Amino acid sequence: MKVQTPRNRVKKLLAFEQAIDLNILMSVTDKYGIIIAANKKFCEISQYEEHELIGKSHNIINSGYHPKSFFKDMWKTILSRNAWQGEIKNKAKDGSYYWVDTVIVPICDDDNMIEEFLSLRILITNRKEAEIALTETAFIISHKIRQPYVNMQALLTVLMLEDLPKEDIKRMARLMQNELEKIDELTRQMALDLHNYKIKIEAKQNKLL
Repeated sequence: MKVQTPRNRVKKLLAFEQAIDLNILMSVTDKYGIIIAANKKFCEISQYEEHELIGKSHNIINSGYHPKSFFKDMWKTILSRNAWQGEIKNKAKDGSYYWVDTVIVPICDDDNMIEEFLSLRILITNRKEAEIALTETAFIISHKIRQPYVNMQALLTVLMLEDLPKEDIKRMARLMQNELEKIDELTRQMALDLHNYKIKIEAKQNKLL
């Protein structure tokens, strides 16, 4: 087994640091939540220089999207010396928004007292935007489908009446067919939207590679 020399360990640490700087938004705060370090990726995405972040809390990138209870639960977890994981919507310096999958880990001293918090984040803006767009599309289409469904229920109620003239039955059958065609068109549109979103996401991902 190859013995790890101090020089080799330093090289590995530098390699890890480089990998983190390229892919992960990293910051360190003191036990009160004041930023004491931020890496290049964090500065790049937030659009703040490191000196603008140092001495501030993460409220500087608070988007206002999450309720106070969200961060209250986060603090309760990490102050209990447990790691916290969650998806957060932040706001960059220019006012634009971005999403990150975040892990916050408490760093304790030899007496198990919290000294600092290490935060590691992966950018997930494209995925979250796609999820939100798909949810909105599904809501709109489901709302549109409901009306033809209600119309068909009303027609079926009438069809169940006794001694209905044959011509009336044919007319309502045609109306029901029209409502079914509307539902079919809406479901086709939903499938097309899903396909287009998939292509859009793949294109964004390929652009980032």
